[in-house]
Order: sequence, then structure tokens, then C-alpha cells
Amino acid sequence: MRILLSLYGGIAYATYRLLKRRTSLTKNTVVKPLLNLQSKKHWPTGEKIKITDDGTYTANITKVAGNTFGDYANRNCAAFLIPELKDDKRPNISVYIDGLLVGHLTNRHTLSFYSILQHAKLLFSTTSCNAHIGEGGTGLDGKKLPYLITLDINWF
Repeated sequence: MRILLSLYGGIAYATYRLLKRRTSLTKNTVVKPLLNLQSKKHWPTGEKIKITDDGTYTANITKVAGNTFGDYANRNCAAFLIPELKDDKRPNISVYIDGLLVGHLTNRHTLSFYSILQHAKLLFSTTSCNAHIGEGGTGLDGKKLPYLITLDINWF
């Protein structure tokens, strides 16, 4: 009887893990990493800027945070900023850490960053800056808390 109960429990647990993994992969888009990114300019430290993530890059952020489930992230690293144009010809700045896309600059920061890139003759060039990944962990209710990525850029 105990063996049968253990078998049913094992099958239920395996099914749960499989379904959980399948739904997490469909919710979070994992982008292939861009390896060997070269920066034309590394921005000096200055203003702390948060990047936006609509939940699309949560899997990538979890990978680059490098912490285990339930722990808070506290990692300093380099971020690469890649300017591009969206389909509607609006500028967009993608942020990559460890070759993985983790988000974008806000619209307000994107416009000012584009003007600085034009002035520095670095338009459509990859630049880099210092970044900090923090927060995360598990809340009191058992839910995972979001990560906070801040970029340290002095472009003024």
C-alpha cells in the first residue's frame, strides 16, 4: 500500500513539474544570447536609471541575477546598450547583460540617450555601462518578487 501511494505521489509531482516548466517557458521568452559584444564607449558612473521589463524577459533576468530561489540578488556587472529602430521608426535602446536581453530603456531616457549618441557620433553603436541587479527573492506570501536592474550612466 505504501509503495503504491509513493508511486502515485511521484507521478503527481513529475506531472506538476512538467506542467509548471511548460507554462513558465511559454510566458517568458528566452532570447538567444549575443556573445562577444564589443563596446565603442563605456559610460562613466552618474545617474541611476531603471530599465523596463513587461515580463517578457523574466527568464533572462533570472539567469543573469545568478541567485537561487528565495535569495535576494546583489550583483554588479556590465550592461551593453544597443540602439535600434522599432517597426514604427521610433528609437529603442535594448539592454543586454551576459549576452541576454533583459529589457529596454524607458521612452524618456531613450530620447535623451539618442541625442547624446548623435552628438558623440555613436549613433547605432553598442555602448556599455555599469549595472546592478538587486531585489528578487521571495515575499512573505511565498510569491517571487521582481528583480530591479539599474544602470549607472553619466551621459550629461
